[in-house]
Amino acid sequence: MQSATDVCVRLLHLGGDVPVWMTRALVLLEESPSVTVIPDGDVPRELRDGAWHLPSLSGGILVRVDCDGRNVVGVSELLTVVVDRLPEQRDEPPGSKVFSSGEAVLMASLFLTAADGSRRTIDTVTRTPHRYRRGSNQEILEKAAGSLLKVALCRYVAEGAWPSSRSKPATPVRFLPDWHHYRVLGFSSVAGVKDSWSGALGAVTKEAYHRTTGYLQWFLGYRNNGGEWQRLMPPSRTFWADPFPVTHQAVQYLFFEQYRYARGLGELMVSTWSEEGWSAPSVVLSEAWHLSYPNVFEHNGEHYMLPEMASAGRVDLYIADQFPNSWRVLATLIPEIEAVDPTLHFQDGVWWLFVSTSLHGSGSADLLLFFATTIAGPYSPHPQNPISRDCRVARPAGHLFRDEGALIRPAQDCAVRYGRGVVFQEVSVLTTTHYCEHTVSYQPPTWTHKLEGAHTYNRDGDLEVTDGLRWAPRLSIR
Repeated sequence: MQSATDVCVRLLHLGGDVPVWMTRALVLLEESPSVTVIPDGDVPRELRDGAWHLPSLSGGILVRVDCDGRNVVGVSELLTVVVDRLPEQRDEPPGSKVFSSGEAVLMASLFLTAADGSRRTIDTVTRTPHRYRRGSNQEILEKAAGSLLKVALCRYVAEGAWPSSRSKPATPVRFLPDWHHYRVLGFSSVAGVKDSWSGALGAVTKEAYHRTTGYLQWFLGYRNNGGEWQRLMPPSRTFWADPFPVTHQAVQYLFFEQYRYARGLGELMVSTWSEEGWSAPSVVLSEAWHLSYPNVFEHNGEHYMLPEMASAGRVDLYIADQFPNSWRVLATLIPEIEAVDPTLHFQDGVWWLFVSTSLHGSGSADLLLFFATTIAGPYSPHPQNPISRDCRVARPAGHLFRDEGALIRPAQDCAVRYGRGVVFQEVSVLTTTHYCEHTVSYQPPTWTHKLEGAHTYNRDGDLEVTDGLRWAPRLSIR
């Protein structure tokens, strides 16, 4: 085993053009002071001209990076990055991998091959494919593959051992074997809704038609006591999304994001429930940057809000001076980070902070976990970060909650597109050293008709809330 503070990486190249994603991987590795990259053999100019260290190899870990997964014989340990480039099918995005459930994702995997030829998966990353452009998918794969090596090697430097496999995306996550969970989690499908458009050309034609005649609009859904889902519609050229309910002094409040296309920035709203329904919403928080995902909760008699403010480059926690209309910043929980959908959860005297962000130049969202003993921090990164690199379950979709004793984390399914549906992950292990979760249910965007997506689920007592994405006619008022 190598020293946990000094890792030598021997790079083998089999000739031919150097893939762009390989050079990106090397750039990422060069940023790690404890990792030394050693080009070997007939080094291509693209690599030779880089600032790579060239000492003689002395017992370093032998790493080979390629795209086809072929083995190298006679090495003690071998890391291989395999990028899926399956034959394209007419109905699927270019470069995507299609699982038996019908979902399409881009995938890169990192394998460790021992001297006896046995091979195990170290890590896998899945990304949301671009629906039409091959070049965009290629770039996504390049960034994902490059980040795999750096994440694995940095973890080896820190721990002195290769991590165990943490994700198995070859196993579909779409399944509904437990109808009790499906019912308890508050969704029922609308039968007979089927998209008759197929193929890339059909998708392009469909979207071009929609963009000519309408625009994408998020709106809210709610129901009480397991009844029928009701729509809560925003004004024209506006969308409402990310609903978070909370009860205070026997009054139910609903916080959500409002985005007006004319303003170009999100602001946070609140509405109250009465016998007449939800009141006209009012603005409770507006900043010079985009705000969304108003994660509002009560703890020890105080109300807190943890909104998304990725464009500000930090995660700020707000506290209510006068609930629900007056808020001020209590603390910056994580500085210098472009984090989306930050979600706090308190359990066993520890505050757990889930955020989604781009890690190691991967170009897409990974799930990171931080923890602290006080709500204001300081927060420490979890040693297993990123705890998920699967675009089908990584991005948060609402508060964690308990269902018959099980801890459930709502997550976004971004396999087909951003915010396509909501996946319910059961958290089985949550400690300062280990984290583990698995899928228990999936809700496609079918809680009402003609939806393109749904990416939030929250509950407060008998009230359940979600959101939906639709194509709204340009001439419509509501």
